[in-house]
Amino acid sequence: MREIKFLSREYREAKAKLVITKNQLHAKEHSHGCPASVIKRLKRQITFLETQLSEIEAELRVTVMSDSLLNDKIVKINTIPGISFVTIISILAETNAFALVENAKQLVSYAGLDIQHNQSGAKDGKTRISKKGNSYIRNALYLPALCASRHNPDMNAFYTRLSERKPAKKIGITAVARKLLILTYILWKNDTEFELAYEESK
Repeated sequence: MREIKFLSREYREAKAKLVITKNQLHAKEHSHGCPASVIKRLKRQITFLETQLSEIEAELRVTVMSDSLLNDKIVKINTIPGISFVTIISILAETNAFALVENAKQLVSYAGLDIQHNQSGAKDGKTRISKKGNSYIRNALYLPALCASRHNPDMNAFYTRLSERKPAKKIGITAVARKLLILTYILWKNDTEFELAYEESK
């Protein structure tokens, strides 16, 4: 798990650099008078980073496949709609395969996906996301949660119901991310594949 943790963090860092570089390229391409050499170098950086991501993911897959028990559990978790191999790996790496996790509430708090209510006397303040936990887990789950809230019918229904009560988009996406994290934990703990009943019970 230590090796996987190094690789998964390297992947996340390279991914973040790729996003930044793509944004820079977009800005330069729409800037008047930008030298062609600048565009060329940025495109070269993007190609390099994309190659690096492919290499890291391949190394992660080889590492996982060397442990048949770990690989089997990851294959089962991968049946959750919207959860990718890399996302699963990030969660497992940052929790040491849930070694010290005793329950879902503890896991959610560790990831910083719990909700804090700012209350003062009889007045209710804003509802906030903790963000005090592991940022790698939150970052790994953000895009899957965003995608699931739009394209997964069950998660979309859950997100829509929540959004009707709490209009803040970030709260809804966080709730979906929390749901995906708990599902991952349940499937790992029970060594089972995804079933709709798990999702509906959360």
